[in-house]
Amino acid sequence: MWERRETDQDFGQIRVGRGRQRLATRLVAPQTGPFNELEPVCAWGLRRLLRAHVAVPDLPVAVALCALRRVCLRGQPPDAGLDPARALARAMVAQYAVWHSPAEARLAVIAAPPRFRIGTG
Repeated sequence: MWERRETDQDFGQIRVGRGRQRLATRLVAPQTGPFNELEPVCAWGLRRLLRAHVAVPDLPVAVALCALRRVCLRGQPPDAGLDPARALARAMVAQYAVWHSPAEARLAVIAAPPRFRIGTG
């Protein structure tokens, strides 16, 4: 029923965005002849290729919550409108709650009390 069990390697991990990440396998240039015998345009192209593909853009970025004691997010006051930190907090809580069994994972949210109330009067 749950995506991530306590025995899984990705237990406690949640996605928090996308970003550039290094490849898991290191790219290594092939053995070549002496440097002064290399064709300059090809040597430059090889270096450029390796630099361009050492990392992949827009991969999911995960946070291993089990390795952290706390996660603090700071954002705008509630009356300031759209707050990316609040949206990220909602997404993190939702992922954690949906992917992990309540018997194996605990979630505590500590937040400041609201500064104002919306009432009818």
